[in-house]
Amino acid sequence: MRLGIHIVSYPVGNDKYVAFDPLSRAIIILNKNEKEILEKFQNNEKCLLSEYEKQVIKDIEEVVRKKREETTTKALSFESPNPVMMVLMVSQTCNLACKYCYAHSGTYNNPGLMKFEIGKMALDVADELGITNIQFYGGEPLMNFRLIEKLIEYADNAGYTFKYGIITNGTLITEEIAEFFKQHEFDVTISIDGPKEINDINRVYPDDTGTHDDIIRAIDLLNEREVPLALEITYARNYVKIHSISEILDCLSRFSKTFIVGYVFPTIDGKKQEYEPTEQEVADMMVELVDYLFSKWEQGIPIKEMGTCMILRELLSLTYYIKNAYVLSSPQDLLCFMMEKCIPAIKCT
Repeated sequence: MRLGIHIVSYPVGNDKYVAFDPLSRAIIILNKNEKEILEKFQNNEKCLLSEYEKQVIKDIEEVVRKKREETTTKALSFESPNPVMMVLMVSQTCNLACKYCYAHSGTYNNPGLMKFEIGKMALDVADELGITNIQFYGGEPLMNFRLIEKLIEYADNAGYTFKYGIITNGTLITEEIAEFFKQHEFDVTISIDGPKEINDINRVYPDDTGTHDDIIRAIDLLNEREVPLALEITYARNYVKIHSISEILDCLSRFSKTFIVGYVFPTIDGKKQEYEPTEQEVADMMVELVDYLFSKWEQGIPIKEMGTCMILRELLSLTYYIKNAYVLSSPQDLLCFMMEKCIPAIKCT
């Protein structure tokens, strides 16, 4: 069994370390000796281990295996009979040529635009299922904006009461579109990688010109109308050393306080390897991101990063287990460690 557990670089107190399994989102508390054994094993799974070390690894594997099985079982079962969101791929084409794009310039190797009849049937099914949120996606969904208009008009006439959202590169947003988003209470997510010198490395038009200025213009149009806005950042290897994730968020936080931070994943054809951060670079970025968020929260600055906030919400769940010296205990233990380390001003009771 390949563990793939990430160990936080600093102790959380009393000679304890936090380890995180991304496949199950399990949190494990280890002492220093256990941490060193786990690091030794993960660096070389064929290394020679003492009987005691083998038992430590076996115990950790057992906890991780159970948590992964629980996660898989939970993912296959619905807590409620219906999903809550439908994502409509209204466009498999894009007006940009982002260098790290996993979708072959937004075409997914099969370019095209959704037809009205397909979208109409999708909305009918969504209403039958009790779905409450419709998310427009692409490619670049605004390449098919007139369809989006028609679909929402159809939904309104049919008496459907969906909440709408869209993920867009922002470059096609006009005053007309911004007003449309305001009128229909859209939540908008715009992709932007940072300041101009960062964004315009990878997020470019087909003629290789940068998109930053056009994206900022769109963001300003939405902010003028107080449209709920999140900014999505893709962390790529070819600018890891230009700006830290903290500097990027500081730069963009004047436009929005809500972020989604991702990074370039390996592609099936292996053609984007120069853009993929290494595992260590991703780990360093994530540690810096968490430190940055806690620092801002401590200062009373309400910056929210969706992925990290979801993990923190998981920690508050009573179904979330912590392994402490091979004994499962409550999540409050870890929260106390985190609060003592990261937010001294907050007292756990």
